[in-house]
Amino acid sequence: MARKARSSGKARGRSVRLRPHDPFDLIRLLARSQSDPRKAVAELVQNSLDAGARRSEIRWFNEKGRRTLSVWDDGAGVFPEMERGEALHRIARTIGHSHKRDLTPAQRREELILGKYGIGLIGFWSVGETLELRSRVGGGKAEVLRLREDRPQGEVFTSRSRRLDEPETFTEVTIRGVHEAALSKVRPPRLQAYLASVLRGQLLERDAVVRIRDRGARGRAKKEFIVQPQPFVGRPIEGLDAMEVPGYESARVELYLVAQDEDRRGRVSLACGGTVVLDDLAEIDGTDAPRAPWASGRFEGVIDFPDLHVAPASRRGFTHDEPVAAFLTQLVHLETTLAQTIADEDERREALRSEQVARKIRQAFVSVAEALPEYDLFEVRARAASVPEDNSAASGGSGPDGAGCRPD
Repeated sequence: MARKARSSGKARGRSVRLRPHDPFDLIRLLARSQSDPRKAVAELVQNSLDAGARRSEIRWFNEKGRRTLSVWDDGAGVFPEMERGEALHRIARTIGHSHKRDLTPAQRREELILGKYGIGLIGFWSVGETLELRSRVGGGKAEVLRLREDRPQGEVFTSRSRRLDEPETFTEVTIRGVHEAALSKVRPPRLQAYLASVLRGQLLERDAVVRIRDRGARGRAKKEFIVQPQPFVGRPIEGLDAMEVPGYESARVELYLVAQDEDRRGRVSLACGGTVVLDDLAEIDGTDAPRAPWASGRFEGVIDFPDLHVAPASRRGFTHDEPVAAFLTQLVHLETTLAQTIADEDERREALRSEQVARKIRQAFVSVAEALPEYDLFEVRARAASVPEDNSAASGGSGPDGAGCRPD
């Protein structure tokens, strides 16, 4: 009986701590999940902005026959309170963890910081073969962290000064051996357009200049590109600056109404902390049927919701959890308002179009009257206002409908 009583009770299990067979396999998984080399470069620029950089430069050049890309900034640097060698060792030992992750959503939005996973550096695998992070703070020695693609070991060593006028504090990330598959995507013109779009919120909020210098450009080819926030098309929709999400931070809303006859279709992106995580809000459901009214092409802009749990490494996509469920519930109300906005705008434009047609007709009759002064033409406005019983007498016409004319 005692044995039966024990078996009928709630089963007790032993806790099991999950532990990967090889931790580097997880690092490899995170690194390979970043498939877009442009996004990997954007992560490096994002780090510069997070460090308070006023100036960030992306440099594209050839070095010993190898295509090379670097991101330089004048920000505070990584772990500026630590000695450089110790700081770089810490970066290498804590991939997958970030000092940013303990910030609240409100703090992240205030600081415009999205990174939570400490994996921005290993995204370089999608760009090139080797990464060197060179850091100097307060005029001390510059230290370098070197990482190689798909290698579990890195190196930290002291770097010699490259220039006499080298700033006292700077960070430079250099990626050597750019992959052939990444070359076309990270070329300056395409990279400029991409960064202007995905970092739009960051660039608008910060007093920072981001430029791309192409040192390999020859002749009259453009050698410098300034990354500026991408302008939106359409008429700003007033009164929709924010969308409240009960229990979470409010979403910032910036929307524009695009005319039907506009050459390009509008698209609204979803952002978290100023960085785009979903290009088109019409695809937020993840189904084959795009979500209305975002799929109409009548809206352009961005909605920024700081409580999203963004996918690591790629920073594209997010966890469909409770914050997202609350966000989608409120989004329905916004969508109803926007559907009515489209209807009102279409009605207004139709009325305007009708008035324009009527104006053209009146102008046409004026031109005819001026060209044929020997004729008495019917009075369009008078007849439209009221039709007398004697149509022919009122118009002076000979036809039964009073629409005739006679010579003087």
